[in-house]
Amino acid sequence: MPLFTLLATRRKGHFTSQRLMYVPKGVMNLAIPAWIAYLAAVVIPVLVLVINPASAWVNRWLSSVSIYPTLESSKTQSVSLNGAELSSDERLQFIQAWNQAIYLTERSEFTGSNYNPINIHIKEGSRTFSLTAFLLGDSKIQFIRHLRRRNITFQVSSQALEEILRTHVERQSVG
Repeated sequence: MPLFTLLATRRKGHFTSQRLMYVPKGVMNLAIPAWIAYLAAVVIPVLVLVINPASAWVNRWLSSVSIYPTLESSKTQSVSLNGAELSSDERLQFIQAWNQAIYLTERSEFTGSNYNPINIHIKEGSRTFSLTAFLLGDSKIQFIRHLRRRNITFQVSSQALEEILRTHVERQSVG
């Protein structure tokens, strides 16, 4: 007998596990009150939708606590490199290169002291990411993500992102 049929059989205010059995009220302690079954029928599917790893809430939370978040082009309002805001085409190229970059490692030490820093500010929805990038060569980029009171240093590998940052630095030094 299906579970829902077992739960939906009601006798004297309680659900019973057998359809034809009469159970007087208060005799069997294993009987489930009707309101609990109805509440479970509503709450359990809602919990499954909220807890499902593919849900938007979980993805947003993971993105907010991740070191290297994925950017969405539709939600990213502005990207500025060293104070100069990128145009819409450049911003889309930057976001695509950012998302395709391969996260290498989180580092506790900073290795980019001999390089010129590139300050990056990304505004996506209500969140703002503040980073400092250093081009290390061989398509490796060292980032320092500035969070509230701490800085997280990590490296990514992306030839496209390195080219975008390098051309922007060259354009700023010429102009």
